[in-house]
Amino acid sequence: ALQLDEQTARPIQEQPDIFTHLPIFASPANPLEERQMPPLSLAQTLPPELLTQIFGLLVRKEVQSRWVHHRGGALLQFPASSLSYYLRDTALVCRAWQAPSQRMLFRFIDFSCCDLDKLAAVVTSKPNLAAGVYGMCAGLISEMDQNELQEFPKSQSRKYKKQGETACRILAACGNIRHVDLRGFMREILMRVLGILDSLELESLVVGQDWWDWDDTWRARLWFPSPNDITILAQKPSLRILDLRLWTDLAGYGTTLPPRPTAPTSFITTLSLTMHNPTFALRLLHEVSNTLVTLKIHQFCAFTSEHTTSVFISLRKLEVIVLKSLHGQPSKWLEPALPHLPALRRLDCDFNLGAIALQSPAPTLRHITCSSSSLQPSHASLRAMVDAASSQTGRLQIETISLGLGRDGRDHAAEVLLQELRATLEERGTRVRDQSPFMDDRNLERHLWFN
Repeated sequence: ALQLDEQTARPIQEQPDIFTHLPIFASPANPLEERQMPPLSLAQTLPPELLTQIFGLLVRKEVQSRWVHHRGGALLQFPASSLSYYLRDTALVCRAWQAPSQRMLFRFIDFSCCDLDKLAAVVTSKPNLAAGVYGMCAGLISEMDQNELQEFPKSQSRKYKKQGETACRILAACGNIRHVDLRGFMREILMRVLGILDSLELESLVVGQDWWDWDDTWRARLWFPSPNDITILAQKPSLRILDLRLWTDLAGYGTTLPPRPTAPTSFITTLSLTMHNPTFALRLLHEVSNTLVTLKIHQFCAFTSEHTTSVFISLRKLEVIVLKSLHGQPSKWLEPALPHLPALRRLDCDFNLGAIALQSPAPTLRHITCSSSSLQPSHASLRAMVDAASSQTGRLQIETISLGLGRDGRDHAAEVLLQELRATLEERGTRVRDQSPFMDDRNLERHLWFN
């Protein structure tokens, strides 16, 4: 009777008993004073800290077996604990397992896997569970068919607005959230969403439009952050990771950017940009220039401004650059910028930028990864890399170069160039790793023969 349940802080005897079939509980046929209490099982004696570690292993195992995960943009990947069937089952093993398993279950919540009304009822009535929510994928999630994806269903406006209000209640109740993946909300609740985000001590923020990029009628009814909204969020003192996947052009908002501060005001260390507006991208890079360590630029960003090189040179603490899917985009800014990055150690880029990295490497650059997913290989890019490696007479400062060419884009000519590049780099003291998606040489030969 002195034991307290961690969920409600009430004596266990006062709660409905779901384990009445076990002999350790009293019944009319077996009074308490005549019962011999059996020893506690191992499951009931494990400390909560060890149980939490075990449940964490269960979630990671389920992530590997069923891909139960949430990939937040290009930088973050969370194990979606709210999707774990293992954790739901462990809560029913015994009462000692109920509290730690529920805390782990609520560790990361994806709105797509739960009833929002029931979730709101739980987090508002169970403050200890709400306090344990660490990450959340928040926004409008619905089961829609292909017809609904083409045009905004006006008949569902009230439902989407109600879902957004419920999502705001959940966000407001979970005051310890550190990681948020933000998706579309109705425009009517814009100010409420921004107010809640401003009150949270966020460490990472993902803003994505992946779910709501089907038709202009959707963008007219849903809120997506404007450049001013993003600038304000990027200045949060606690924010360290910002991932922007904005498929619509921010210039369509018609708003002007706030004046660029003389000194950077952000504390972000990791930034990922997928957007159409290079002017705003450079504005963000200036904001984070004093603290940025990892930068990923993916698609769309065509840096044509004459200030691009000077902005990149100002990134004095940058250690990792990832430049992906920039086929056909201007890259003249990269060659003069690389030698002026004193902390850069790793570059992940397409083959067309690999030659530039070999010709004008940063003084501390040690690792390069060149990959291509295009259907047709660019033989000119491979030849440029071979020529750049051959032009270096001495030992290269690059320790390792990883090469990966897509299966659909690998032909005999590309294979010959890759072998020549590999031999040239190894002669100059650089280890080469082939990360192309081929299981063995036999599969490679068969693939080349069919091509």
